[in-house]
Amino acid sequence: MVPLFLLFYLNVQSITADSFTSLVHLQQSIDAESDIVSYINTYVRAEFDRLAQLEGLAVELADHHKLLKKGNTERHLSNPVNAFLLTRQMHDLVSDSVDLIESKSQGNTVKYMQSTESLRSRLPSKDDMDGAVLALLRLQDTYSLNTSQLSDSNLGLSSPADEAPPLSGDDCFKIGQTAFLMDDFYHSVLWFQTALEKYEMLDGSLQWVQRKLTSTFDYLNFSLYKQGNIERAISIATRWTEIAPGAQPGTDNLYHYRNELNETGRLYDPYNLPPLQNQQLVTGFAATQEFKKYTKLCQGQQLPKSSRNSKQLVCKYRPIQFSYFPSEEEELHLEPRLVYIHRIISDREIQVVQALAKPKLDRSGVFATNAATPLGGIKTHTRVSKSAWLGDEEDETIALLSRRFARVTGLTVGTAESLQVLNYGIGGHYEPHCDFARPDNPNVFDHGVGNRIATLILYLTDVEKGGATVFPRLEAAVWPLKGGAAFWYNLDENGALDERTLHGACPVLAGYKWVCNKWFHESGNEFTRPCPASS
Repeated sequence: MVPLFLLFYLNVQSITADSFTSLVHLQQSIDAESDIVSYINTYVRAEFDRLAQLEGLAVELADHHKLLKKGNTERHLSNPVNAFLLTRQMHDLVSDSVDLIESKSQGNTVKYMQSTESLRSRLPSKDDMDGAVLALLRLQDTYSLNTSQLSDSNLGLSSPADEAPPLSGDDCFKIGQTAFLMDDFYHSVLWFQTALEKYEMLDGSLQWVQRKLTSTFDYLNFSLYKQGNIERAISIATRWTEIAPGAQPGTDNLYHYRNELNETGRLYDPYNLPPLQNQQLVTGFAATQEFKKYTKLCQGQQLPKSSRNSKQLVCKYRPIQFSYFPSEEEELHLEPRLVYIHRIISDREIQVVQALAKPKLDRSGVFATNAATPLGGIKTHTRVSKSAWLGDEEDETIALLSRRFARVTGLTVGTAESLQVLNYGIGGHYEPHCDFARPDNPNVFDHGVGNRIATLILYLTDVEKGGATVFPRLEAAVWPLKGGAAFWYNLDENGALDERTLHGACPVLAGYKWVCNKWFHESGNEFTRPCPASS
């Protein structure tokens, strides 16, 4: 659309050029005076309206900021719905303000754009918006939450003060639209239906409500059709054409659906629609039995093997070399051995680690099965967190922790990797994987240190809901407990890859999750964990 001020400029140019050469043309200029007045008035009204909208955005943002500052912002954002709403609101408010201000004079536009440019790196982008939606969908699937629970922000948190406000129809529409654009019609059906329910609670006689209904009908009818619900697609398309008779796509869809239904020999009965079909299409690892075990373990279910195994597990104190205090170990699995070590890091040390890591946090990556993997790995939705690396030389606390880890595990840290610190965001997770390098990816680690022989994961925070480290093949789960750590060997005593150590980080449903990884390598540990005599 051409801006109003440009229309005004173009019209002025067209009536003044060469008008002085002819009284007729000059007369036409005089006659056009009323048009000029009309254009100016239209422009002024549009400007007042634009400025009023801009002022409204400023008031809305100020009120929201005051509300956030009154409470505990960290606790507020630990709720994934609150985090999603803040991401969406900040993204939309800035986008709306830019859209409004870009229509102003060129000088003010440039000035505003320059002043906001430095903020853009600190504000949610479109990718952030899409990521927040994917996080909610991941939480919905992993923890079997129905759409009503999520849209009503009913996560069953321990404190009512931590609950988020219900999602609006627009919020639900945005989630459905994001799923739709990824051809995820399973989720788009769920969320467009919820959006429709919320819009139907509004005054349907208002034009802006009708526009929202029309948009929802547009997406929902096709989503239903793609999921095999042709009668229900006809029902929605019919409502679409009733509320917007001139909507050609709705008319075309209705014609197509009816023809297709006639070919099946079925009759359309608006009062007796078939049950909703909405099967979720899962492929790859998500379709395996191991992934199903992963999901059940994330939900806190106890599987048969873990139930049998638990009868033989014990908690014990184990002496530590050069230390007056023994290690408090809790066995979680016997073969391969998986233990939880209590109170391995203090609150003060946790604060130091977090303070050192925060300025360095960057999106975590994964290693591909080829030598072309870039430094830091490949960014992917299978791993959603930010990480930083801390070497012993950076702070005495890090060096002290490394020495403690060596005493507790009995392994040398001379060839170990730097301490990796991770912070998980909305729905942050890491799908099941093994920590060792496979033969087809030998260049992941530095030459001469060998493979990752063992893993130590430290939990720097308690997590209110979700966030467990689960082992599908062992049917075991480790729940985050601040100050503790999980330890296991990735290789067996002969140095072979132990595929049973497949593990994943469950999505964080509520709360903050900070962890550290310390990976030990084969080199230097030949005598700390020698091969069995029979090998």
